[in-house]
Amino acid sequence: MGKIFWDARRAMMSYKIIANPVAGKGRAIALIDQVRIILKERKAEFDFELTKAPGHAADIARSAAECGCEVIVSLGGDGTISEIISGLVGTGSALGIISCGKGNDIARSLGVHTDTEQAVNTLLNGEKRRIDVGLEKDQVFAHIAGVGFSAEVSSQANNMQKLRGSLAFLAATYKTLSRLKARRVRIELDNEVIETKVVSVTVSNMKYAGGGMVFAPDAVVDDGLFDVCIVREIGKIGFALTFPQMYKDNGVKHPALSRYRSSSVRIFAENPMEKMFDGNINGKTPLEAKILAKAIEVLVPSATKDDHHVL
Repeated sequence: MGKIFWDARRAMMSYKIIANPVAGKGRAIALIDQVRIILKERKAEFDFELTKAPGHAADIARSAAECGCEVIVSLGGDGTISEIISGLVGTGSALGIISCGKGNDIARSLGVHTDTEQAVNTLLNGEKRRIDVGLEKDQVFAHIAGVGFSAEVSSQANNMQKLRGSLAFLAATYKTLSRLKARRVRIELDNEVIETKVVSVTVSNMKYAGGGMVFAPDAVVDDGLFDVCIVREIGKIGFALTFPQMYKDNGVKHPALSRYRSSSVRIFAENPMEKMFDGNINGKTPLEAKILAKAIEVLVPSATKDDHHVL
C-alpha cells in the first residue's frame, strides 16, 4: 500500500461511508477492508453502512447529515452518488467519492481518481468545492438527464452483467442502434423554444456520461447552467460512423447536433418517452428540470498538487 500524506486536522472529521453491495459486481464490498485500513491508519473517525434497496442511500445520507456527520462518502457507482446527493441537498455535509461502479462518470468529471488509495486520500487532503445539481420534480440528478436514444442505451447498459465501464455502454449503444428513431418534441429553454424531431436530448451538468463519453465538452459544474445537447434526425449508418467521436475530449461535431445552455429545460414529446437520470430510468415525459446552483459541497483533489499524491 502506497504512502499517503494527510492533513491531521482533516483526519479529525467524521466520515459516514455508504457502500452499495451490488456496485461494480460486488467490488464495493471487496474494497471496504482496504478503505477501513487506510482510515484507521490516519486516525479518522468513520463508520460504514450498506444500502439495502434503491433509495436507501439517500435516507442514510440525510440521517447522517442531520446527526452532524461532516462528510458522507459514496462507495459505489454513479447511481449511489446520485442518491446520496439527493439526501445532502440543503444540509451542511459534504460529499466524498470512492468510485467502483459501471461508469464512474461523476468522479471522472470532478477529477476524483478512481484508484481507491488516491480517492481516500482526497477525502483526507482534498478541498471542498460547491457544485450545481439538477432537479426534476422530486428527482435530483448529479450529472445527466435525458430522453430518447440516450435513455434507451442506459436501460440496455444497466441490464448487462458481464461488461463494465465504457465497454458496457459501447455494447449497449450498438445493440440499441436498430431502434434508433426520431420523435417530435417541444423543448423550452430559458430564452428559446425549439420544436423539432429528435433522436436524443441530454441535459448535462458534467462533462462525462456513459462510461467516459463526452456528452458536454464545455460543461462547468458550478456555472448555474445545464449543457443541453439535441440530436436531430440522423440515420443509423451516420450515427454509427459519428458515435466514436463521443470518446474525444472535445466531443461530437455533426450537423444534426446542436448545443445550448440554460438554467431550466422542459421537454414535451408528442408520444411519451422514457426519462433517464444519472443512468437510471424513472418515468416518462414531460421532463421539466431546473438547476440548483452550488447546492452541495464535494471533496475534490486539492489544487495544490504537491500535497495529495500517492507516493
